Amino acid sequence: MADPKRDKRPLRAEHAFFAAWVLWLAAVLFWHPEPVVTFADAPSARKAQDGFSLFYELVATQTKGARRVLSAPDDFPKDVGVLVLLSPREAIPSGDIDDLLSWVEQGGTLILGYPLSVRSGGDVEVAQAGLLGCGLLELGEAQLSTLSYTGSSDEMSRKVPPFQYPVETLLNLESCEGVMLLGDETNEAVAAFESRGNGTVIEIADAELLSNAGIGWKSTHLWAAALMDEGGREKVWAFDESYHGIKPEPQIVRLLGAGNLRLVFLHVVLLLLVGYWWRSRGLGPALPREKRVPAREVATLIDDLGAFYLRAGKSLWALDRSVEHLRSRLKERGTSSQARAAAEEALAQARQALRSGNNDMTAHLPLLVDLARAEHALGRSAVARSLNGG
Repeated sequence: MADPKRDKRPLRAEHAFFAAWVLWLAAVLFWHPEPVVTFADAPSARKAQDGFSLFYELVATQTKGARRVLSAPDDFPKDVGVLVLLSPREAIPSGDIDDLLSWVEQGGTLILGYPLSVRSGGDVEVAQAGLLGCGLLELGEAQLSTLSYTGSSDEMSRKVPPFQYPVETLLNLESCEGVMLLGDETNEAVAAFESRGNGTVIEIADAELLSNAGIGWKSTHLWAAALMDEGGREKVWAFDESYHGIKPEPQIVRLLGAGNLRLVFLHVVLLLLVGYWWRSRGLGPALPREKRVPAREVATLIDDLGAFYLRAGKSLWALDRSVEHLRSRLKERGTSSQARAAAEEALAQARQALRSGNNDMTAHLPLLVDLARAEHALGRSAVARSLNGG
């Protein structure tokens, strides 16, 4: 039975190249990693008093779903119907505001909580008016007010009892076409909505009303529930964290596999594969290593050979072959006269034994040893003369 270990052939360089080529093609077709994003510091995930994690969890459990996004409106997932942007830390470019309103006009709902800064060119300024032109009235200090919810239509029948909340900012509806959703006892708006195209914009004068601390006030969570009715519980809600300093983590593998660097990275890998094949294409199967037999004493070697030929009944033949080999060595130049004399004497004794014509290992073994030693001496003398320049 054949040894399975001997049947295994070494891996050829060509096999490795073609396997890598298949993997490269698979990467081109199927490897589209996305940059890893950690939202642990996002306002919608922060559990501190100024975070919005409670509102996010309410939305996630009471609507079709909630998610966090870092993309522009053009890249929003198609199933997103409501976008929430609450007091962004960074200024929003005026061009992005135009894109947001364009997305609303196509049927989306935008819930925007102030304060908000706008970047126009190189200048950044705090918005003194709402996104749709409703003026913002900054109060000198927070005033505890009784707030009442008014539904945007008769279909919004949720009953929210009046509740108290310290208000710092109001919306001036006289400067725009907004309709009140939430107002104080003086009939000033704290939240309002306005239709735009096929969609709706809901503005909240102070986003703190939906913060963890704000929802902790009595009955404020009922206002949050009413806001979900206004936006649509049958829709997917998305919290825009792109203006809160949240960036994808720079993981090198995913970074190289995404965006504009993906094709560059894959082509560099392809060049490396071709270079590997070019350098290794002539290797072929691995050759077995030559086994090295440690040198032994000449007498021991001859003794072993003699024992072999004795068992075969060929000691006379072995002696004859050794004589012929030593005689051919004597024809070479460069050996000393002393070594040649010793070789001639060994040959003479061996030839005399050959004349008997009998296989006698006892008599022939010493002669074989003498012949081997004489040949060894011839080799050593030749090397010595060549080193001396003779």
